[in-house]
Amino acid sequence: MWPARVGGRVRQSAACHDGGMSDPGAFDLRVASNWVVPGNLGPLLESLSRWVGYGFDESDWLAVEAGLRDSDIEAEKWLEYPLMGEPVLQVRVAREPQADPVTVEVRSAEQVEEELRVRIAAALEIFNCYEIGRWRTRP
Repeated sequence: MWPARVGGRVRQSAACHDGGMSDPGAFDLRVASNWVVPGNLGPLLESLSRWVGYGFDESDWLAVEAGLRDSDIEAEKWLEYPLMGEPVLQVRVAREPQADPVTVEVRSAEQVEEELRVRIAAALEIFNCYEIGRWRTRP
């Protein structure tokens, strides 16, 4: 894979990891999961929120940031954060102890259309492989 540069702000991370998708047809099943570069978590959550019609703002980010500090994937301490759109997505995130990546799991209690599942899986892959530049929440 090549390092990508868009306005000098995007670059490929050291390693990409293949996440997974599962059948979203049953209650509370995983829609998609992967790990992401820590600096990409905000842009990822903003993107997911936009796709389901949720207004992810600064207060959401502050709550995620605070909860993420206490997370630990090895101790199975996850931050679970709902994106209250249509459909409602539950995003679970946890840090790797003494490592950089943030593991992200996206779940839904309702049927998720195939187009949205593919978007979420693609976003996780992109935010896994590339470091996105500066981020700010859009109104």
